[in-house]
Parts: sequence; structure tokens; C-alpha cells
Amino acid sequence: MAPTIKKATEISPEKFYDRLAAEYDGMTGFEQRFPYEQPFFRMIRDRFQLKTALDAGCGTGFHSILLGRLGLKVTATDISEEMLTQTRRHAKENGIHIKTIKSKFPGLKKAAPHQFDSVFCLGNTCAHLLTEEELLHSLSSFYGVLNRHGVLILQLLNYNRILAQHERIQNIKEADGKTFIRFYDYENKLIRFNILTLEKNTGSISHSLKSVMLRPWKPQEIIRCLRHSGFDEVNLYGSIALDRYQSASSKDAVFVARRETSFI
Repeated sequence: MAPTIKKATEISPEKFYDRLAAEYDGMTGFEQRFPYEQPFFRMIRDRFQLKTALDAGCGTGFHSILLGRLGLKVTATDISEEMLTQTRRHAKENGIHIKTIKSKFPGLKKAAPHQFDSVFCLGNTCAHLLTEEELLHSLSSFYGVLNRHGVLILQLLNYNRILAQHERIQNIKEADGKTFIRFYDYENKLIRFNILTLEKNTGSISHSLKSVMLRPWKPQEIIRCLRHSGFDEVNLYGSIALDRYQSASSKDAVFVARRETSFI
């Protein structure tokens, strides 16, 4: 008989990622992503002449390590102490110094009182902001820690496509003897993001389910809030490669926002 899977109890994003931290690298293919993603981040570094970066919502530190390998001075922040522990471990293993700070987005200006060339907020992190007020406070915080011509690189899934297709299964990944199934439940204007973990044991399969609420921000909503937060120039792309955004087919929505346009 197949196991009965009950709906997981809703928990805060902090607790969700604390519980997920030990499995996160396997689920996201930590090491395998470097060869594919590094050329795109090198291109971004060179295009915007970046020397410093704040990785907001760093997770286990993949992009912090990648940016550090490219020679940037990186500060990594997250609300999950367990995720930051993994980031520090990866930094030590790679021989890279990364300053880590536990902070929510609205508190960044106080927690990281420096002016950065860039803020990276990747991995669909802003979908955890469930209200426009939270989003505006967070974007204003990003604006506040950038230097005069600093740039924000913000990545979300393309919810125009996902909502149009009512897509449920987001990803299935096998790693370390486990199968990770990421899927959505649509609940009014929000989405319940679920991670079902299956592990084969002798003669049986054990499972666990973790869930957290997301808001499926549409690109036009993000652009409006970026402008409201003070960003001077906002461009929308379809991936971190900065290719053309297509509402019906792009997997991601990537926003590049400048604090002030440079005419130099």
C-alpha cells in the first residue's frame, strides 16, 4: 500500500530552510552548477565592473562562492542560521573569505552598513515576501545598501508562465539516495511550495514533506515596486544569461535595476 502523505504544517521560511539546509546541496546540484553558471556571472561582473557584492538570501552559498571565485568581495546574508553554517563551510573548503550575516531583508542597511557595487537576490527568494509592503521594504533595503551606480540582480521564477499553465510539478531531483519532488498547491492568491523527500530503505520507502507559502509575483508587479523603491533603470530578462524575456515561455524573470544610470 502506498504511504499516505498528509499536508505539511505551515512553518516560517526561517524554520523551513533550517530544516532543509542539510539536504539543500544535493537537491539543487551544488557542485554541478558551477561550470554552467560561471560564464554568465563573469559576464555580469565585467559588464557592470563589479568588485563587491551582497548575496541576499544566500542559501548554502552557491552564488557567494561563485562570485568569490570571480574575485568579488562578498557578504552573504540569510534568515536561516543553518544555511549560513553551510555557506561558511563551503567558503572554508574553497579558501574564500565570505562575511556572513543573519538578517531579514528590511534590516540589511543596519546589519550590513556598507555600500556595495551589487546586490544579488536569486533563487526565487523574493517569492517568500507575501505582501506588497514586505516587498517594498525589501527592495528599498537593497537600494539603501548599493553605492551610487550600484546594480541589483533579482531572479524569480516566471510566474506569468507558471500561473497560465497552472504548473504543479516544479522539479524532480535524485541525489544521495533520495528523491526530491518540488511541487505547488495553489491556494487563493498564494502558492504552497512543497518539497517531498523520498528515501528507499530495506523493503520500504520513507518520506517527509516540508511546505512554505509563496507569493507568485508577476514581472509587472516587481517592475512597479522597483521603480517605487527608487531604482532609476529597470530591465527585464528571461534568464541569468540576460536573454530576451518571453512571458509564455521563459523559465525565469531576471530583473537588472540600477540605483542611478551611469553615463560614463
